[in-house]
Amino acid sequence: MVSHFGQNFQAECLDRAERISLNINTRCLSENIVAHENRYTCFQSIAKWHINNHNHKDAEIYLNKMIALDPYDSTAYSELGLHQANRNEYIGATASFKQAVKLGPPGTSMNTYYYAKCLEITGNIHDSIEYLHKSASLDTTAVSPWLDLHELYNRNNDKINATSCVKHILSTPTLRNQLATNEIRNLESNII
Repeated sequence: MVSHFGQNFQAECLDRAERISLNINTRCLSENIVAHENRYTCFQSIAKWHINNHNHKDAEIYLNKMIALDPYDSTAYSELGLHQANRNEYIGATASFKQAVKLGPPGTSMNTYYYAKCLEITGNIHDSIEYLHKSASLDTTAVSPWLDLHELYNRNNDKINATSCVKHILSTPTLRNQLATNEIRNLESNII
């Protein structure tokens, strides 16, 4: 939202948009579907606005309104998980990402990756490794899961799997090309 309008005017506009989205009169199923999607998008915009303005309680209210409106859409769970992770609320974030992964697209690989990271942070290394592998298989162009796998294997003194990750990264052009020269050198020094 344009910042030079000021926070109060922005809040008024978003309140009005929400009232409109809640009071749309529809005449048929297709209009009802469009109204539902507009309401969902409105809640999403309001949640993001609250996040941007550090109103975390209100942001969660609107993220949960998105979930209530469509509990089978992974987007709201994903956004709630990101919000919780940014606030270091990793137990809640783990549950949110787990549900997002269960529901599937969009963003399945990303949600799987963040679920794995939350599992790692909360101490569930074994499952974190499993979900990092799943994330890497869902998006074969993503280097982050492989780098994290390498780090976890190294941390657990599993040099064989750590080396396997490095070899995969360095031998896959789409992964290798995402790394800076010093990152490549660092990985090469980890090959046993």
